Amino acid sequence: MHIPADVVFSLLAQPATYTAAGGGDTSCQAMPMGGGEAFAIGRVRLTAERETFHLRRAVVGTPTEGTITVDGVEHTITAGEPVEGDSRGLFWAVHAAWGLELQWTTPGAGGASQYDAPPPELTYTAAAASAGATTLTVNSSGFTTGYARDGDTLTVDGSDYTITADVPLSYSGGYRFADVPITPSLASTLSGGETVTFTPAGASNTRAVRAALADYEAAEIMGGIQAGDRRVVVRAGDIDPAPTTADTVEIDGTSWSVVKVERVHIGDAVVAYAVQLRI
Repeated sequence: MHIPADVVFSLLAQPATYTAAGGGDTSCQAMPMGGGEAFAIGRVRLTAERETFHLRRAVVGTPTEGTITVDGVEHTITAGEPVEGDSRGLFWAVHAAWGLELQWTTPGAGGASQYDAPPPELTYTAAAASAGATTLTVNSSGFTTGYARDGDTLTVDGSDYTITADVPLSYSGGYRFADVPITPSLASTLSGGETVTFTPAGASNTRAVRAALADYEAAEIMGGIQAGDRRVVVRAGDIDPAPTTADTVEIDGTSWSVVKVERVHIGDAVVAYAVQLRI
C-alpha cells in the first residue's frame, strides 16, 4: 500500500524551529533524514555522515541559510535544495554539513599578485602604434607581478579599450606588457609615450564560499587536466559573482588558481559550477 509522502512526514517529523539568517523564528516540523553521503577522492570511496532535514515548503519557504533547531540541538544550514522526486514541491531539504568553507578571491586593484591589475603607483606609457591596431604594447616604469588582465580597461589618448586576454609583464630593454589585445581597435595613431591608465573591472573581493572538493580520477588526467589539479563544485546560489579564471581559492592555507570553470545547467538555469584548480 502506498502511503503519501506528506502523511509519512506528519507521522515521523519532529517539532523544530527554523531561524532565518536575518533573524526571526518559525515553528515547524523537521524530518531527520540522516544516513551517509558517498564521495570519491581519487580511487578511494568514502561515506561520510550527512545531516539532512526535510521541511514543509508551505511553512518555511526555501531556506538556504540560517539555523534549524531539532530536539534541542541547533544546526547551521549550509545548503538547501529541492527534494528529489517531490513532484508537488511540498518539501525543501536543508543540509547541515555540505562541502567545506573555502576563501575565494575575485581580483581587483592592487598589483600584489598576477591576479591583480598593475598598481597605480607605477606609470605606464604606450609604444608607437597605428590606428586600427588590435594590440598595444604598454611600457611600465617598474616591475610588477600584476597582469594586464582580461576584462579590465586600458585608457590611452582619451579613449577606453577593453583588454581581452591576460598579459604578464616581460622585459626587453625595459619592463612592458607586450601586445596587449584590445577591443575596439585603436582609434588613432600613437607616436609613443602617451600615458596609459589601467582600470580594474572591480575591486578585490575575498569571501567564504562553501564547496565540495575532490581530486580528479587518474583516467581524467588528460585534455587540460594535470596531475595535482583539484576540482570543486559550487552551488550557483552560494557564490556571487560567478567564478572566473582570474579567481584564486585558498584551501588549508594554500592558494590555488582557477584554470577552468564549467557551468552545470538544468534547463536554462545555471545550478552549479565545476571549477578546476591548480597551484
